[in-house]
Amino acid sequence: MFRFSKEAANVESSLLERLSKPGHYTLFAPTNKAFEQLDSHGLERILNDKTVLQAFLKYHLLSSVQCSEAIMAGTAYETLEGSVIEIGCDGDSLTINGIKMVLKKDIITSNGVIHLIDQVLIPDSAKQVLELVGDSQRMFGDMVSEMGLSAAMKPETDYTLLAPLNGVFTNEIMALDQHLLKIILENHILKLKVTLNDFYNGQLLETLGGKLVRVFVYRTAVCIENACMIRGSKEGSNGALHLMRSLIRLPEKTMFELLKADGRFTIFLKLMEEAELTEMLKQEGSYTIFAPTDEAFKEMSEDDMKLLTSDLNILRTILLYHFSNGIVINGGLEGGVTNLLKTIQGNNLQVLSVNNSINVNSVNVKDNDLMASNGVVHVVKNLLYPADLPVGHEDLLYLLRKLIKYIQIKFVNGYTYREIPLTFIKRFITTHVIETGPEIKVIETKPIIKKVTQVTETGPKVDTVVVGGDVITEFKFTKLTETKPVMKEVVIEGEPKFTTVRRVIEGDPSVTTVTRIIGTGGELDAEVDLKKILSEDLSKVKKVWENELHLQEEEITKLIEGGGGEITTVTKVIRPDPHIIEGPDFSRITSFKHNPELIEEESERITKIIKHGGSQKRAAVQRPPDGGSQKRAAVQRPPAGMKRRARPARHPSKPRQ
Repeated sequence: MFRFSKEAANVESSLLERLSKPGHYTLFAPTNKAFEQLDSHGLERILNDKTVLQAFLKYHLLSSVQCSEAIMAGTAYETLEGSVIEIGCDGDSLTINGIKMVLKKDIITSNGVIHLIDQVLIPDSAKQVLELVGDSQRMFGDMVSEMGLSAAMKPETDYTLLAPLNGVFTNEIMALDQHLLKIILENHILKLKVTLNDFYNGQLLETLGGKLVRVFVYRTAVCIENACMIRGSKEGSNGALHLMRSLIRLPEKTMFELLKADGRFTIFLKLMEEAELTEMLKQEGSYTIFAPTDEAFKEMSEDDMKLLTSDLNILRTILLYHFSNGIVINGGLEGGVTNLLKTIQGNNLQVLSVNNSINVNSVNVKDNDLMASNGVVHVVKNLLYPADLPVGHEDLLYLLRKLIKYIQIKFVNGYTYREIPLTFIKRFITTHVIETGPEIKVIETKPIIKKVTQVTETGPKVDTVVVGGDVITEFKFTKLTETKPVMKEVVIEGEPKFTTVRRVIEGDPSVTTVTRIIGTGGELDAEVDLKKILSEDLSKVKKVWENELHLQEEEITKLIEGGGGEITTVTKVIRPDPHIIEGPDFSRITSFKHNPELIEEESERITKIIKHGGSQKRAAVQRPPDGGSQKRAAVQRPPAGMKRRARPARHPSKPRQ
């Protein structure tokens, strides 16, 4: 007979089994026609969700027998689903939730009574969140649909509607720009399901627009920012709905920014600065402030200002009496009851909410609930002062009585104010981090030059000395790699002369032939003969030397190039059977530099030998290949007047390094 029973049998057999057992039940059974009037999508959604279907079925059952004769008009009954329905009378008919829908009543069964109804009862728990919107919030629901916000609310996602009553949408609100109006509506939709029991004080909730709203829970009220809830919250299958007394206004400024932008609080802000309390208005927190306007100080002169700011403790005591920890808005105050708010100064403020307005210490609050990001501002036109706090100086008493006329201020001679520790002011150390590239520091210093000097002592050098027809040829080849040059001294009849030869390592070795005539003491013919001898002898020596020089150059270059980064000293001395004059001691010439007397003595001695052509003994010294000691052989001088050919120097087959 009833589609209701058929659907229930397919989905909830346990409930039907319960109805078949003895008990006391009242069933409001919708007819098939009632289901046909139901939206097909809505019915399908109910049938596909077992939890919703169970709530739907139980909403039609009472756990007691209620016949029409026994029902008292306007009586509320709790269903098996948990919510309440109201049953009334309309003549001979029954009404459910104020709607006349009972077609046939009082069908008596063994375990209860059945009333046939022509409409389907749908509990809030089986509805989607937008279906929870009632007539008192119809304007809000219509605007949400018109702005396209309902399309963004998917059935599988949870939401919470903070629905203002219809009277909130005044002509002024409706005249706002559509974009701004859409933002306001987004602030009334939360991105999650929050029931009435889920709210707690200080809670932050995200709106559909991505902004955060604060929750303030008081003893008798729950408020979102400046707007408080009224009774009538509902819970649906994918969200909840709460009725709001006013529009939610999100804060955009701190208390300091709000007071400064308002323009009515210049003196109050100046006093806060003098008391070093300005940071309190800027920092994060939750404060309630009763801010006096400039009108409250209209009778104060410049001298009075100096007096008020001369004592820091007095100034802070007066100002901090206007502050209280926590955010207290008008809707959170219990109406008709004096609420005591403990101030930061220490004494209490007496706050009374009457007819949607606030009185503090019997002073009317001109404007209330100016929301800031770190508190709320209530505007007063009088300076506040605790009635039980005495004044200890007559000049201060005179000043305060000019400004405060609603109470009688006590005077106690010599009374001093206690110091208030500013522990509530947060101190911050701001560190600025500047990201830059790597710092390149250029340090100008003298360049470090590693100097490699090759000193060749006139090398290869051929020194030819002719003494009385004897020719002595000496070859020296020295290669030194040092940081400082080596100087060679040659002294001939007079002041010493210095010859310094520097050579780059990578350069080609050069052959230098030095011919010097130390002295001739004979006639012109002897000089001509000497030149001939020298020319002939030197040509032979030079050829021999150049032949061996090529091999020596390759060996020296290899030694130098393979030396690495250290200082390399290569010395090669070639002594091809030198002829030594036995008369003067040339080995002592190296010490002439610092011995002028020896220079003069040796010079005279050599000069005499050359002039007189005296006979000199010479010895040929031959260095053995194995590096043994040198051997000398005496050679007889030829008879006088007999010319002797210069003997070419004999070189060893392999020079020793």
